[in-house]
Amino acid sequence: MGFQDDIPEDDKKAKKLLAEACEKEGLDCAYWLPKLSQKLGVKSREALKHLQYEDYLELECEVRYRWEKQALQKLLELTENKGRFEKLQKECLVYIPVWDIILFNSRNDFRSTYQVSSSLRAAHEALTTQSASPMFGEELVSAIEEARVFMEHVKGWDLTVIERKLLKLINFKERLNEKTKNHSVWVNVCLSDKALQEFLGNIVEFCKSSPPDNITYIKSLLRCLLDPYINSVKDFPSSSSIMQWIFHTEKTLPETPNVSELDDLTKTLLQMKDYIQEVTYAPETSASAVHEAKVKATLTASLAIYSLLQCLQERAQKDVELLVLLITTSMGYRVESSTFQYLLGCPEITFMTTQMQTGHQEYLNLKEQDLYRAQAHLLLTGLTVTPEHEAVSPEQKKERLVFMEDHMKNLWSTEITTLLEKHRALKDWEMLESGLQSLISGHLDDTCDEAKKDIITKDMEDTFQRVEPSSQPKPTPDTGKSNADQAVANQDFLHLLKRLGLENHYPKKMGIEDFHIIYKTSLHDSQPSKDNELPFYFLQKLLTVDYRVRYLTCKEENNPGPTPGPNPTEQEQETSDSFEDFFTDLDKARRPAPRESRVHPMDLQMAIFHCADDFMRQYMLTKLAFCQFALPLLVPNPCTSQIELPIWSLSQIKKSWKGAEKSGTRGTIKSHKNKLIYQAETPIVSFIRIGSSPSSSKSQILNALLSKQKHDTFFHRHCKGSTKDCLLMKGVVEISWYCPRGSDDDSFGCCVAFCNLHGDARDHKEQLQFLQEISAVNVAFVSESDQSDRRTMTILRDLWQSQRPLVCLFTEKENVAAGRSSQNVKIGMKNRNEAELMEELSKTIRDLLEKSNTLFSLDACLDRARKHGFVVDEDTDACVTAKGKAEALVKLLKEKKLFEIKSQLLPLQGKLWYMWCKKDKELTRLQEKGNKSIEHHRSQIESEKSAIRRKQLDKAFPLNQLMKSVLDFLQSQPADSKKYFLQWMKVFMDDLSSDRLDELRRQYHQLWSEILAIKKNSEKNDMNPVLMSELEALSNEINDSSIGLEHILREVGQIYEALESTKSNNEYFNKLPEIAVDLMVSGYPIELMDGDASYVPLRWVRAIFDSLIEELGDKRVFVLSVLGIQSTGKSTLLNAMFGLQFNVSAGRCTRGAFMQLIKVDEKLQQEVDFDYMLVVDTEGLRAIELANKQSLNHDNELATFVIGIGNMTLINIFGENPSEMQDVLQIAVQAFLKMKQVHLSPSCLFVHQKLGEVIAKEQNMEGQRRLQEKLDEMTLIAAQQEFCDVSCFSDVIRFDVNTHIHYFAHLWEGNPPMAPPNPTYSQNVQELKSKILQAAKKEAQGSVLRFSSLKDRISDLWNALLNENFIFSFKNSLEIAAYKKLETAFSKWTWDLRSHFLDLQMKLDKKIWKGDLQKVTTDHLEKQVQETSDAILKDMEKYFSEDRDCEILVQWKSSSELKLKELKESLLLETRKKCENLIELRKNQSKLDERKSEYENELLKKNRESALSLKGQKLSEKELRDKFICLWADWISEVSSAAPPLEEVDIDVDIEAFFTCFQISCQGATSVTTFAIFLCDKIAPALRQAVYERTALAIARDMKAKVPDFRGNRASLEVCLLRYLAEEEDFEMFETYLSSPEDFLQLYIWKRVDEYCSENRRLETLLENSLTLCYECILSAVSASTKVVKDRIDRNDKISLWLDAFCQELGEVLSLPRRDLKGIEHQEVTDIEFLNNAMTESLSAMKDQLKKELAAADMNSFEIQPHEILAEQFSGCWEQCPFCGALCTNTMPNHDVDHQLLSHRPEFLGGYKWHKTDHLVIDICSSLVASDCSFRIGEDKWMPYKTYRDAGPPYSTWNILPDTSMQVYWKWFVSHFRADLEIFYNGKFQGKGAIPDSWQRITKQEALDELEKQ
Repeated sequence: MGFQDDIPEDDKKAKKLLAEACEKEGLDCAYWLPKLSQKLGVKSREALKHLQYEDYLELECEVRYRWEKQALQKLLELTENKGRFEKLQKECLVYIPVWDIILFNSRNDFRSTYQVSSSLRAAHEALTTQSASPMFGEELVSAIEEARVFMEHVKGWDLTVIERKLLKLINFKERLNEKTKNHSVWVNVCLSDKALQEFLGNIVEFCKSSPPDNITYIKSLLRCLLDPYINSVKDFPSSSSIMQWIFHTEKTLPETPNVSELDDLTKTLLQMKDYIQEVTYAPETSASAVHEAKVKATLTASLAIYSLLQCLQERAQKDVELLVLLITTSMGYRVESSTFQYLLGCPEITFMTTQMQTGHQEYLNLKEQDLYRAQAHLLLTGLTVTPEHEAVSPEQKKERLVFMEDHMKNLWSTEITTLLEKHRALKDWEMLESGLQSLISGHLDDTCDEAKKDIITKDMEDTFQRVEPSSQPKPTPDTGKSNADQAVANQDFLHLLKRLGLENHYPKKMGIEDFHIIYKTSLHDSQPSKDNELPFYFLQKLLTVDYRVRYLTCKEENNPGPTPGPNPTEQEQETSDSFEDFFTDLDKARRPAPRESRVHPMDLQMAIFHCADDFMRQYMLTKLAFCQFALPLLVPNPCTSQIELPIWSLSQIKKSWKGAEKSGTRGTIKSHKNKLIYQAETPIVSFIRIGSSPSSSKSQILNALLSKQKHDTFFHRHCKGSTKDCLLMKGVVEISWYCPRGSDDDSFGCCVAFCNLHGDARDHKEQLQFLQEISAVNVAFVSESDQSDRRTMTILRDLWQSQRPLVCLFTEKENVAAGRSSQNVKIGMKNRNEAELMEELSKTIRDLLEKSNTLFSLDACLDRARKHGFVVDEDTDACVTAKGKAEALVKLLKEKKLFEIKSQLLPLQGKLWYMWCKKDKELTRLQEKGNKSIEHHRSQIESEKSAIRRKQLDKAFPLNQLMKSVLDFLQSQPADSKKYFLQWMKVFMDDLSSDRLDELRRQYHQLWSEILAIKKNSEKNDMNPVLMSELEALSNEINDSSIGLEHILREVGQIYEALESTKSNNEYFNKLPEIAVDLMVSGYPIELMDGDASYVPLRWVRAIFDSLIEELGDKRVFVLSVLGIQSTGKSTLLNAMFGLQFNVSAGRCTRGAFMQLIKVDEKLQQEVDFDYMLVVDTEGLRAIELANKQSLNHDNELATFVIGIGNMTLINIFGENPSEMQDVLQIAVQAFLKMKQVHLSPSCLFVHQKLGEVIAKEQNMEGQRRLQEKLDEMTLIAAQQEFCDVSCFSDVIRFDVNTHIHYFAHLWEGNPPMAPPNPTYSQNVQELKSKILQAAKKEAQGSVLRFSSLKDRISDLWNALLNENFIFSFKNSLEIAAYKKLETAFSKWTWDLRSHFLDLQMKLDKKIWKGDLQKVTTDHLEKQVQETSDAILKDMEKYFSEDRDCEILVQWKSSSELKLKELKESLLLETRKKCENLIELRKNQSKLDERKSEYENELLKKNRESALSLKGQKLSEKELRDKFICLWADWISEVSSAAPPLEEVDIDVDIEAFFTCFQISCQGATSVTTFAIFLCDKIAPALRQAVYERTALAIARDMKAKVPDFRGNRASLEVCLLRYLAEEEDFEMFETYLSSPEDFLQLYIWKRVDEYCSENRRLETLLENSLTLCYECILSAVSASTKVVKDRIDRNDKISLWLDAFCQELGEVLSLPRRDLKGIEHQEVTDIEFLNNAMTESLSAMKDQLKKELAAADMNSFEIQPHEILAEQFSGCWEQCPFCGALCTNTMPNHDVDHQLLSHRPEFLGGYKWHKTDHLVIDICSSLVASDCSFRIGEDKWMPYKTYRDAGPPYSTWNILPDTSMQVYWKWFVSHFRADLEIFYNGKFQGKGAIPDSWQRITKQEALDELEKQ
């Protein structure tokens, strides 16, 4: 506030100080300064010191808010006398002296009360030397007495003349006040008196019931009496209602609000706030008006709160009720009276509404995630909620906690209960609040968390406690005979096996894994050429459901031509070829040479059957059934004759039909779809042959009965390939089923099973007896010749006498006697018309079946089979064990309602998983919420995700009986037992749900059709909401009722993901993906995308691939994806092509995406260059179940995902429906376009399955043209949506309409369900398979990924799909990894080149200084580096051509070559310049040297002349030196006068050298030692320099090769650098790194070099190594020079020659110029050997001396620093992110690709603050680019982060990918150095820049661990 100018300066200053004192306590100066002045006369801060408690009471009535009382007490400094003050505050009479009390209350206890009172007062004055205040004497007692007397008078008052009586009370109040100087007696005596309270209450009630005319006046009188004193009365029950009535006015007092929701309460409170503000700021508003407005608002608020609390109590919403109570009571609300203790103002109302709104919303959010988090929020609110300027004392917290615990009672969660128990023990409020905060954040305290982990670990240990199973041995046949016995038993059979190449597979050793392999023959449709190839080709054709497999023969037999016979004799040749001869001697025809007959087709089939294990048999019979072939029901063992009933092999065969429950009853037609036929109860008709019937074929008759097309269901003698002898079919009973289609021309009205006993029934009694027991009708073929046979008649009699009807077919009789009985019929067959015969036979069987009630399922026949001693294949131990376990688990499932099974037994994949998916997706759509930043939003989401995972763990553990049993069985049992178990589970679970699902789907389709009809007829084209709701409910029930093995495995995946979130490395956790991998490898489909949640569980999928790599190795895998409209035969096509079974549960097609692994044969691997094929099948696009959901987006995501991960996509189109075709094409084209934009190039093949036969070629061409046009049209539409410049489909992918479209024939040859598959369809399948493999063979090497790369590709695609902008968000991890490898390789190549140049530079330097090199050209340098350069280029070429990622790397090949070339040119230029500079320097030096040389030569000449004169004289060194010094002066003066003027020469430097030369010359032959010493002195400096140079380069090379920091590229060095910074925890170092990254890199490398060299005295070692190397080179030079000169008798100047050779040898080792040795070149040394020895000794001494010197060396001794060499190598790119300032980590300077880095960091590190604040931006670039936020460019231009590239440079040069990872490192850094960062960046972490709690929990170790992953 301001002050007037005319106020004196001293007053201004005093008022200002007083205002500051008020503001310090939070008091409003505008309000309180006038009060202090007017009430107490206080105008300065000093005056406050003199105020008493009574003065405070004067101000207390002016208090507006409760907190102002405490503020006033502090202002008036009354808190120093706290004890006195509090007592006075509670009761003003507390200081009444004891004598006054006696005087007043004890009159009857003493004889003289007054005397006792006076004596006590006198004694007090004597002891304290203080006089008693008169206030506390008789005056006060008198006032109290007077008040009590007056109250006695009031007792008699009635309600007449109310005004007068109230005025009396007012006068009396004023009198008391004057007497006592305060209102204490009025409050504590009068207003506390019950009589007065009753009187006042009666007045109010009277006025309410009969309002008088002067009611306003009465209210004002009452207000004068009571306001504000009533607030100090302890016990005044009716005070609230009295005061409410006083302040109530008829016009504005609202009616009691009816509030039932919290929103209604906040709305009411805000209305009251508006009302107060309206009154307050109205013109000329008085203080009393404002006061009255507050009264009204308080009353309304009280009533509203009361109303809401009542509603909450009725609804038992204890939690919300508690929240309301906690907030309102903190503002003075009293629950007992439902009123506020003080009047409410705007601040109080604002406080309550804000707290309620935010608190309730936060509570609901947390409750949705975890109840314990919400309850923790409730508790923390209760303990801490308080208005500003007030604190909650420990006593208050205790009271509040007791209240909350009492209110919630037993409703607390386990986590809250645990925390409260801990608090009761410790009683630490700070710890309790911290614990609550942790719970709110989703972090259970360590004890609770660890306890939960222990429980989980124990549960997992119990589940996986069994020992790992050993490898499963192949089953042996159930027979006691040895192989040798079996060989003796049936040599013909074993010969057949050998002939077919099956001897190693018998018995039952051929597994399905041998069959589920893609063989080389798949590339070409070929035929077997030898018998031993027949089984393989049989199985391959059976795979494609080609029923012509029955007629398979070897290639030479297909077109045998004329059978070659023996050459005719001459006599035969001479025989005339006459007509007569042609017809004569027919019996004399030549017999061909005997040869082995062809293998009978049924022998081939049965041989394979006997060699196949149970699973292979099951697969084989399922395929045969699909081909509408008869199947073996009873099979004699060819070696033991034991009969087997292969019920397990038949257990997966499904049939569909529509017919009556039994034949002949047309009333109830029922549909059966995909029913397991072995469970179906049907009549069985058995056909047998008694004796032989050469004239008729029983199997042929059966075929005519079953198929009007006469499909060869049963193989017969007239089938192609049949031979006279069949080894393995005798005694075999085959079975097939007639399945009606519900039409009038059905042969039978119900499903009928037909059994056929092969061979003579007389030879197979056991089979015959079994058939008699189970058959509804027996049909016997009898020949006339066999009727007389006793055995024949016995069988016929048994059949006649049995209870089952008999049909006898007499093969050799035309007519039989009439008179057929009711159940035994005779029919003659001879010479009968086939059609008539079939009609009669079918009618006969039909009629007999109508009368029969005999129905059997194969399942029900098992007990009978066992009684006959038959072997039942499912009686093996493994099968029995598995079936028992499956039955027990299904029994467990049946205890639940079908639609509740998933929610109760598989709870993790339901609502919790959907919630987690939703939250995970939110990470890609981050938003600012209120005053919270993006990172706060991210942290909140991460916490919520963690909370959901914990909820999943709570639900998952301890594991329920279903999951525990499944996991235990799958982990502990052998492979075969697991296969049996999974098969039984599938059967039983399908049984559990199929009927109900069929009914639900029928209802769904019916309702959907009704909705479409209404929509079609509606003008508005709107959906009926009621019907849509019903449809949604049906869809949900279908989803809930669909239960299959895939759901159990999905639950396993969710358990793993929840466990993985705990970051525990328990070994048992990893067994979960191992279970999935075992299933995957054995051929079971594994879910890739959850079809219900439309989400990919990435952690689970990645774990599966990791386990797969561990199991199989990191193999190459070709991915084939399949797309198509729902129910278009995709799964059938895949089954026929690869033998895959994707239909994983009953009642609906594939949901989501499933992957199945197929091994590629080793021979084919070499051709196609991959090891496995991974087939990804998808749910049908445009599925009707999803029609009312976001199906378009779901389909687009699914298509983009599977097309992206596939090397090839098979797009399946069915029929000619143009709308359906357009749907799939539009989805596929858009997906392919996205792939093109992210540089992925999958190929595609279109499969068009026609409704009829394959049409003519011309029509196909027309179809191709239309499809091409449609594709181009869809491409243009998609290109517009994706903003991509393409005009036709072939611009998007490689597509040729002539070769990439395959037309398929219809699947069936005729009308199902009895129609066999169309052979042309099978042929089309084979052709397509071949086409796929041919295309895969041509696939680029780099596009066929390994498992590890495919794992990353899946992650990349899914993460990009989660983002709104797929193209922008796609991160190609494979490219990134490949580029990182390239950077590392490039770093090696550049280092090799750079280090070679450094070596070369040192050598050239030495040559230049020696004068050996006068000119350096680029060509010369090129030659010097050519070898190294060529080697590097060769290595580079090899890298780009042979690396596993070469196809990815090729895009950077040319730029890398260019960069290397540029580096080479740069180094050449740099080296040439250095050399040129050195040469120039050398030339300048030479000029000086030449002038100096003249001077030196003259001196040397004088030196030698004088030395010669002294030669031969024996002089000591001292005498020699004295002589030299005398001569020296003469020489100098002589030379100086003769020579031209020279620049000043420092003679003292060289004088010693001249003396040495003089000494050598004088000594002659004895001077060799001195010569050697002189030469070593010259060598020593050069050697020292060479040692340091070599060592510098050696250190750099050593560290580059051995120190991890420098082995990689710039990015890896950056990781090391960040790790170092974190370990040091020195903020000043961080400052340097952030402000000067290049300098810090230099510093870091220097430190690493220093550490490396200091370690174990490594520097000393390296220097010594260099010294040794150089020393050896010098010794070698001495030796070589000696050798050169030793035998040169033609030269007298041997020393000169020796020095020439010596310097030449050392040319590249030392810089030792020859000219520096002129002084000793003329010496006479004749003994060169002696010189050699002398040099060796001197060099040794020199080395020792230098070694001592080097031992003390440090890094400062180096002229060329090692760290500078390394720093130059890692200079790379120095561009910084325009947002966060992080460095681009590309190793290559001026790189072509966009700038990028390992991880971005908070933007404040790049200088960003929130707009118009000093709040630092903590958001990270890689989060922002996926958000809806914007950034500012310039002053007023804002740009969305999502389109940051549009902002132009530098933004457009950066590739910032959305990143949902935790980015832990920089979050730890910000939290750890918070205070330092605020100072350094001059900002605050407040507002949107507040640091999230989750950041503050990150440890340094977690930050370091994240770096390790990079």
